[in-house]
Amino acid sequence: MLPDPFQNWTDWGLPFDNKPKLIRELKSGRTNHNFVIEAEERLCVLRIDAPNSIELGIDRHRELQILRRASDAGLAPELLFSSIEKGILLTAFVEGEHWQSSSPVEPEKLSLLMDGIERIHALDVSSSVFNYREHVEKYWQQLLKKNSAITDKLYRQRERILPLIDDTNFHPDICHHDPNPMNIIIHSGKLTFLDWEYAAYGWPAFDYAALSVEWDVPLQSISLPEGISIEETRQAKEYYLYLCELWSGIQSN
Repeated sequence: MLPDPFQNWTDWGLPFDNKPKLIRELKSGRTNHNFVIEAEERLCVLRIDAPNSIELGIDRHRELQILRRASDAGLAPELLFSSIEKGILLTAFVEGEHWQSSSPVEPEKLSLLMDGIERIHALDVSSSVFNYREHVEKYWQQLLKKNSAITDKLYRQRERILPLIDDTNFHPDICHHDPNPMNIIIHSGKLTFLDWEYAAYGWPAFDYAALSVEWDVPLQSISLPEGISIEETRQAKEYYLYLCELWSGIQSN
């Protein structure tokens, strides 16, 4: 039997007169609890924030600010309700399918993915620049405090990555930071990006690096925009892989 996420729903301030109906739980994510619900004869997605959001470096205020703009631009699902205090986010349910990563990615798919990322980078949202070194250092300190078994590989990555981050210069844009296949839905030739909790004003090459990793696309196959080189994206890819290792270590604990 599915868990009932609505035990305290009247305290959340949801814009419904009647108790929503639980349709199913979405189990693809590893951070939050997500449910497809029916409310007022409409399908929605209810997200209940993970209790360790702060430890994972998630800024819910920043996320909401960017999500509003992305939703208005048609890049994200319609935003229906949010309460950072209650840890609740409600968005419209988006029909469609998740593309599976494949090698090689079909040119038409890659073109749509690139177009979507470029549109994200063009969003006009006023925000401070994301601090990439601070982000990974917070993860590192958490692993140390939890007495996690930090591998020699992670130590080597840390020694290589930290100087790289310190020497990186970039023109910041709004970045999604997690364009993996489960965070993108395709419907009638249109992409909708999900899971904006790590979105921030940051390093554009990072999104192309993440795309290369998550979709198994060689960097040479990505038509990078002017001002972003393959070498810069390769460095961003190293950082992304290191970050993923740290994140997985925290979540496994």
